[in-house]
Formats: sequence, structure tokens, C-alpha cells
Amino acid sequence: MSDARIHTWTVGYVTTIWGVVEMSLNTPEEIEEFRAGPEAFYARRHSATVEQYRAWIDTDGRPRCAGHTRKGNRCANPISGPARDLAVHARLDRSEYCAIHGGPESTTDRR
Repeated sequence: MSDARIHTWTVGYVTTIWGVVEMSLNTPEEIEEFRAGPEAFYARRHSATVEQYRAWIDTDGRPRCAGHTRKGNRCANPISGPARDLAVHARLDRSEYCAIHGGPESTTDRR
């Protein structure tokens, strides 16, 4: 008789920019971590923080400009098209400038 074990997986659901996705939870530790905080679990799996995950969701995946408005607020202009990958968005968000603040296709540097 074989000592083969049957593995069971638990599935968790988390919101992404393309809707709700299914995630496999493969160990008891993963199940507990997911139950403690699905956003944190998803962010960790994608090399990001919860804050970066929430910014990705809030901006529909569009990395935002690093500049500031004349009133001192953070610029909300996108710097590129959507970053479908959370890790890419986390790297790009607030790291570059939009055309208004001297980014690509700008004729003036307003940083």
C-alpha cells in the first residue's frame, strides 16, 4: 500500500483591478495569513505593501505622477497606461512625472 497523501487546497478570493480573482492557499499557514488579511496576503505574494495594493486598486492600475500641484497637493495624473501587475505598479507609482510636470512629451520641466 502506498503512503501517498492526497493534498487539498483552499481557495480564497481577493479584489484586483480586473475583478475578483481566486487564489490557492496551499498550507495551513497561508490559510491563517489570508484569513487575517486578504489584502496583505495578496500584496505580499506580489512583493508589495498593503498601501501599494490599495493605491493599485484605487487608481485602476494607473501609476500616478510624482509631482505636486500649485496648491501643494499630490498630482493625480497618470504617468502611463495601467500596470496590470501589482509589483510593476508599486515600482512605478509616484516615481516619474506626467507631461505637465516635466515627464515624457513635456516641453518644460515643472518639477
